Amino acid sequence: MFITLADNHVGATLRVDLRKPGAEISYAKMVAEYLGHDTSAEGVLLNVYTSEPMNGGHKPHAATIAALTGALAGRGLTIGEGLLVGDRTVSQYDGDPKKGVRLP
Repeated sequence: MFITLADNHVGATLRVDLRKPGAEISYAKMVAEYLGHDTSAEGVLLNVYTSEPMNGGHKPHAATIAALTGALAGRGLTIGEGLLVGDRTVSQYDGDPKKGVRLP
């Protein structure tokens, strides 16, 4: 899920399912194009919902997030914050998963 921000206000909200491995670039371009329609957007919040666990230093869907970072930057947007939402925890995407908040 993506939420655009402009001048500390919430803009467009976009929910798009993650694609299978190998489609990261086309997925990132599609998402950046959709979010680019919010011409007042200055940044993007990102939530990644997945059952895939963090495995050591490996973050779920890291290739997709890297492709998104580049595609959004091409439109002048940056990912301001990202959350990794798992089956039982929520943590910052770039944070320590051990510091995640347990879901009730």
